[in-house]
Amino acid sequence: MSRASEINTRVDAAVAAIDAADWSTALTKLLGAKALMVSVPESGFDGATLRYNAQAVDQLIADVRASRSGGSGVQHTLLSFAPVLEEDDYA
Repeated sequence: MSRASEINTRVDAAVAAIDAADWSTALTKLLGAKALMVSVPESGFDGATLRYNAQAVDQLIADVRASRSGGSGVQHTLLSFAPVLEEDDYA
């Protein structure tokens, strides 16, 4: 598999994970694609076509991080209870 194909496959998997709201997998796949992009030699991809550019992947990473922390999924809420005071309790 060529480097371009590896990158395309990872970004395609990230898009599928985004569709499923699986933010962790999406982020993992995008970061992997970005790491592969960074390691491309100056000679390029030996004739293979890369369907994504680094700026688009950076934006997807930012979007996934925002969605991941945007309140979807498991949330924790702190609740506290206080006794209800009756009118006689104020006297």
